[in-house]
Amino acid sequence: MSSACAVPAADAPLVRSLLSQSDCHVRELVHSGYASLFQGSGGLAPALTTLMTLFVALIGYQLMLGRMELRVGEVTLAAIKLAAVTAFASQWDNYQALVFTSLFDGPAQIATAMLRSIGDNPGDIFDGLQAAIDALTAASAAYSQHAGLAAAVLVGGGGFASTALTAAAGLLLLSSLGVVLAAKIVLGVLLAVGPIFIALALFDATRGLFEGWLRAALGFAFAPLSAMLLLAVILSILEPNLTQLAELRAKGDFSLAPVYSILTLSIVFAAVTAGSIAASAIVFGGFRLPAKAWPGRSPAPAAPAVQRAQADPAASRSTRLAAVVSAQVRREQIFVSDRHATAGASSTIGGIGAASAAGRGAAPAPFAEPRLGQAPRRRAAPRTSGPRRAN
Repeated sequence: MSSACAVPAADAPLVRSLLSQSDCHVRELVHSGYASLFQGSGGLAPALTTLMTLFVALIGYQLMLGRMELRVGEVTLAAIKLAAVTAFASQWDNYQALVFTSLFDGPAQIATAMLRSIGDNPGDIFDGLQAAIDALTAASAAYSQHAGLAAAVLVGGGGFASTALTAAAGLLLLSSLGVVLAAKIVLGVLLAVGPIFIALALFDATRGLFEGWLRAALGFAFAPLSAMLLLAVILSILEPNLTQLAELRAKGDFSLAPVYSILTLSIVFAAVTAGSIAASAIVFGGFRLPAKAWPGRSPAPAAPAVQRAQADPAASRSTRLAAVVSAQVRREQIFVSDRHATAGASSTIGGIGAASAAGRGAAPAPFAEPRLGQAPRRRAAPRTSGPRRAN
């Protein structure tokens, strides 16, 4: 993979050489990773075939058991899933044209179109960064020579100006080109293993992994776009300060006013770049695919009472209370009616038995123990207070 990328010349511009080297190595990484995993005798090609077979087998199994009803739209969705996995995980040309080019080269093309619409020259944005770095480096060397070797940085003057300009150049380079290179390298690693996560989108249990991969890929694809747009803005802001610094240096004036301006703008640019990265993470972190169960498996419709309870909680509470009260009243009515029926049946049976026994002259029926609450009450003598009277 390393031999396929040309080594830049020693006098090549720093920005362009780093950018071309990183792009070449990332492309080779994605291509070789895809080929080693899924093409030819790749180790994951049989696993991919097994996943697709399992997906179709599970759908057939659910149909055989009658646990799902396939509709035309769901059959189409399942077919699209299988076709997408087959196209992206087995054909490099399809994966490169639709996935790799869209995520890796698409943001740069979008930034180019946006910068062209606002009148900037998008082809020279990294050349402008190189020109700014060269101007800051030359000014730092001039301030250092003017201050002398023994000048202390913390004292101020030329020594501080030289260090400040060097730090500004480093911040500018790190906040623009560094962010672009880091995002492209991480995006290349994600794209190299992308077909694995695309295949995991077949099943509901593993679709969350695909969503996470897609969110990360979109976030790191957006980072170079935001970095390029912010770089165009900061270069347009720095241009008057760099021009003033060059004019003062040509006149032999080594004042610190433009140095402070350039250092402040570089620090602000670094903070804005960090904020844009955090904003992209928040935006793409909230990305979710629409929830969809297995093809043909539709959730059971909720009962009307449950739907009414979910629609109006206060009404559902009063309805439940009324139902409980009415059920309790019905239970009490049933208990009272059963008690009266039992008492009437007992008195009827007792009368018939007594009449038949009197007619035959038989012995009276045995004493039946009265039920609880039916025994005669004992008359209680009234209590009187005070002493008894003597007769």
